[in-house]
Amino acid sequence: MKKLTFTFCLITASFLNLSKAQVGGNQIYRERNNADYSVPRNLTEFNNTNSYFTNDSTLIVSVKILMNKPADRYKITLGLNEEADTPKIALENINKRINGFIKRISSMGIKNDAIFVDFISQTKVYDYNINKDSQVSTQKMDGFETKKNIIITVDKHSMIEKLVSEASDFQIYDVIKVDYISND
Repeated sequence: MKKLTFTFCLITASFLNLSKAQVGGNQIYRERNNADYSVPRNLTEFNNTNSYFTNDSTLIVSVKILMNKPADRYKITLGLNEEADTPKIALENINKRINGFIKRISSMGIKNDAIFVDFISQTKVYDYNINKDSQVSTQKMDGFETKKNIIITVDKHSMIEKLVSEASDFQIYDVIKVDYISND
């Protein structure tokens, strides 16, 4: 029984030594800044050690706070695409949709300076011909796809829903993002 207890204690002690070595290795690894992004310890904005400065006549305190302040402007990015047999037809069709949409929102009071149309891409569209008899499928070119973004800047948050509603009349369904911009 004593031999069994001694063997068990010896095995336990050897595993404890290994675990200490692993902890020590992890500390060295962390101090070398090798891809440890879990806790940003080295960035000054996360350290509270330099949050104040004082001498005999001056006290300077730097504080970061979160303010619940409404944005001054909103920038909404809408995405649309058009597929056609040729690039020229795809470009003409997407421009018709965009021009109709811009005309509609200009009647809502949005100026042309607040609208920017960004060309994104023009790619080939492929499809497959499937022969059921020989169970072979062959790839074929089926046309072209043109993608554009419309970036609109507005002053009121209520305009965002109106823009999305009007955009759906022109088959513009993708709201890519809305940026909240503050001047201060």
